[in-house]
Amino acid sequence: MLSQWLARLLPFVTGAWIAILFLQPAGLLDFLFWKSSGAIGTDYWCIPRGFLNLLHGHSLYDTFNGAQFGGPIVTWYLGHPAFELIVAPWYAFFSPATSFSLWSLTSIALLLCVGAIYAQRAPSRLARSACMFFCVFGVPALCLLASGNMHTWLVLALALVIVGLYDMSLAPDDRGSQRMLAAGLLLSLLSKPIVLFMLPMLLLLRSTRRITLIVIAAYVAVSAVCVLVPSLNPEGIGLQREIALFLDPAYVREHMNIYKNQFVVTAEMKDNAIHWLNLVAQSDFYWNHIQIFSLSAFVNDLTGINLPAAVYKIPLLVALLCSLAVVGIRNRADQLLAATWAVMLLSLTFFLCYNTVWEYQFTAIIPLLLFAIVRLDRGVDTRIAWAILACGVVVAMPSLYFLFAGKPEQANLAWIRSTRVLPVFALYCLMLWQLVRHYLRDIVVREGRLPEA
Repeated sequence: MLSQWLARLLPFVTGAWIAILFLQPAGLLDFLFWKSSGAIGTDYWCIPRGFLNLLHGHSLYDTFNGAQFGGPIVTWYLGHPAFELIVAPWYAFFSPATSFSLWSLTSIALLLCVGAIYAQRAPSRLARSACMFFCVFGVPALCLLASGNMHTWLVLALALVIVGLYDMSLAPDDRGSQRMLAAGLLLSLLSKPIVLFMLPMLLLLRSTRRITLIVIAAYVAVSAVCVLVPSLNPEGIGLQREIALFLDPAYVREHMNIYKNQFVVTAEMKDNAIHWLNLVAQSDFYWNHIQIFSLSAFVNDLTGINLPAAVYKIPLLVALLCSLAVVGIRNRADQLLAATWAVMLLSLTFFLCYNTVWEYQFTAIIPLLLFAIVRLDRGVDTRIAWAILACGVVVAMPSLYFLFAGKPEQANLAWIRSTRVLPVFALYCLMLWQLVRHYLRDIVVREGRLPEA
């Protein structure tokens, strides 16, 4: 049978693609996406630099003036301070070439962990093979390995949150599922905090409230230590000034945006609080760079009008309201399954509402694509699952950049962005529809027309 043949073939294809991923920093497939000259590991070097800076009593956010590790092109570190303390030491004491190779292996291993988590829940041998293939496949994954960004940790975190909630919907009191959810939330919060907008729903649900409170407490404690302990925040500006900055978002947007500052890190930006202040600094900043794939960049370029930043926050507002409505679903298992869809919906708002979205960040679609594979044999979800899978495959395929490779000045940015933005918007609509279906089913059950699931 074709399915059996594909199930046997996919592991070999997956292995070949993993080899391509590892070799991608050498520039094998650079024609598929934009990359500045000499830009190998641009997003990675700031990680060991941050830790080495800290060892010498400097700010871990002083990427450009501190330890000269790797390069020549390096981007500014913006992750959580704790990530530098926990992860960076494992890579900071090797030569740059060895360090980056180890980081690349770690990134691939983390993606394979994501695939394995879903493969354990896949309904068939072919589905298991597909999970292991799609966890690493795609041009965004190529961009990720070339840049060396820490985004793979977020992909793993999002997978743990989704699968943890999904497993809880099958067995609400399972401790393993609760630990998986907690691990995913904490991993995201201590790297890239994409789960922040998921916390209100998780706090409202009785099944997830306790574990969410524990995670928040741990996060607040770790964050407070990173900001308040002088040896961990050696160029801190003091608690009083930090509070004043959080209360003055206009000042933050004007004076603490790394792009507006022409990549100059000011004294206030060397405080560890910049990890959170940067979310404010870039909240309404537009940048029409060829590698920016946000909804705002797509629409603004297409129309020639810079719409108010508030317009692009509408998908987030809708997703938040829908996620909060999950608490009204009576059946506990159905409520947790709806929460799983709500988490995926909220994860997509990053691409639609945040203005600075890079191509490698679309690897965050992987956990959603794999969830669709797991749900392919689940009756009413089958058509939705196939639609999600189709959208995910489009995102994984090359954008239209290759038509303009070598001629970026002639590139049609709207066309290039369309193969990322439009499939993600379609995914957003599919997730929204799934939530609506859960609400409608709950209404029908309440009226006694259907038995509870």
